[in-house]
Amino acid sequence: MNKENRRRWIRPSFFLLALVLAFAVWHGLLRSGPVRAKVLRLVAQISPSANHSSAAEAELTDLGPEAYLELGKVIDRRDSGFNRLYASLWPRLPKLAQKHLPIPQSWGELRRRVATLVCDLGPGPSRPLASALCKSLDPSDPIGSQNVLRALYWSIPESPKTVATLADWLRTPAPGKLLFGTTDSYELWPQLPQMAPLLVPWLKDPDQAGEAAGALGTMGTNAIFAVPSLIEMVDQGVAGKPPNLKLAMGYASYLDPFTHNRLAAIGALGTIGRATPEVVAALTGALSQTNEAVRFEALLALARLHQPLGTQLETVLNGLRARRTFRLGQYIELLGKLGASARGALPWLRQFAALEEVARLPGAAENENDFLIEPERFRAFALAAICRIAPDEARSRLPGLVAQVGVDWDPVQTLMELKPLGREVIAELQPLLRQTNWHRSALAANIILTHEPTNAESLSVLRRAAAEGELNQRLIPAGWLWQRTGETEPLLSLAIEGLKAPQSHIGQSAAQYLGEMGVGARPAIPALKAALWHKDKFVRQRAGKVLRKLAPEEMPLIQ
Repeated sequence: MNKENRRRWIRPSFFLLALVLAFAVWHGLLRSGPVRAKVLRLVAQISPSANHSSAAEAELTDLGPEAYLELGKVIDRRDSGFNRLYASLWPRLPKLAQKHLPIPQSWGELRRRVATLVCDLGPGPSRPLASALCKSLDPSDPIGSQNVLRALYWSIPESPKTVATLADWLRTPAPGKLLFGTTDSYELWPQLPQMAPLLVPWLKDPDQAGEAAGALGTMGTNAIFAVPSLIEMVDQGVAGKPPNLKLAMGYASYLDPFTHNRLAAIGALGTIGRATPEVVAALTGALSQTNEAVRFEALLALARLHQPLGTQLETVLNGLRARRTFRLGQYIELLGKLGASARGALPWLRQFAALEEVARLPGAAENENDFLIEPERFRAFALAAICRIAPDEARSRLPGLVAQVGVDWDPVQTLMELKPLGREVIAELQPLLRQTNWHRSALAANIILTHEPTNAESLSVLRRAAAEGELNQRLIPAGWLWQRTGETEPLLSLAIEGLKAPQSHIGQSAAQYLGEMGVGARPAIPALKAALWHKDKFVRQRAGKVLRKLAPEEMPLIQ
């Protein structure tokens, strides 16, 4: 055969070989039937760079448990010689041939996408796929592995294998290697005190030190041996001598990871609960740092450790830039929760009690992760804090607090706490019971019932609100009625109905109330199980947490 004839046959041969390989690949993909084909199609649609999979998960929830069987097969699958050969031939095929043949898929990439998908789908597939997920952790794929950890959350600490896998992951911290990256994990760490020594080396990683410190803080005195490293973090932003200041991740301009790490370390020192001279010295030193958030967090930590604040309180507060923003409002709210130990803050707080003065305050600085709030809302933060710190001043502040009922929860909570002024609180709230705004009238009734549990008008208002209007409008007052009277109906029926609603906020509220009801919510177990396959990921997660606490034996089996 001459050179020209050989050239003429090479391209068709390549095409024929690719066709055979394509048939072999797709025959292997489709041989388990239409469910597997649909699962693979949905997995392939997820963007390789995506950290979520909302479009695919919506369709997979319709398949229910059938879907996770096929997802498990993808996790277990590895690229074969046929796959690799087909992928190498693909770029050399004519464009026309490529149009009629399947695009090569790497099983490694598909596994990464499945990890994202399973993480988003929640406990439904995460628990049955636990063993397969344990094998798919890969330090070279940080985002994929983080999604695997988040999926494994649902089988920790029940599964010894999953706990052992987490321990193995923690043993080798490295630049770019990630932890859970979610506050949900903080529910796990107190149940895993044996992990505390493994978390300490992560305090040397500037990208993960903050999360590791937060985890240690949830362990209380089980993490006492981590205190020296946490003290180093307060000073340097990361543990270790000399400290590693090289970041492996990028951050928004307004986010400083070292400040975040300091805040987490200070918080951990406050919650571990040992006021040793070294800890007190480190926190006192943090009161002089340039960042106001660090100074304020150190002040709160000292208060948690029952240390006298003295003139330090006034110094820190006078160093805060006065502005009418949400963050400063949060600082004020936290001050109020310190109660009488923060009496030294009263002169500073009183400057925000006059509405006209508050209205003149500036907003957030440029490139500051904060935002301006209405003068009335900001003033309500200050009034609530003053009343909590000095109840003797509360009587004259009541009208200002009542005006914010229905705007913010903090004034509502404060009015509930003012037991010595119960009569005055009821008198101020009585006119709100007759308002046409159902939310304000129901809130007023809820507050009044904390002071007078048998108040007939308030009970009538809540019962009427729980019986009229849209589902969400009924669910909230039904929850308050249960909290005040212990009546499980109509809350139980409305919560079961709420779990079936397509709206995320309704499903989440329904699950939250069922979680608060405890054993009284057991009739809702079938609805909670069904909600594990709700269209919305947040409803699935909330329902899973409640079911796990209420009836762990009803959760999907860990395999």
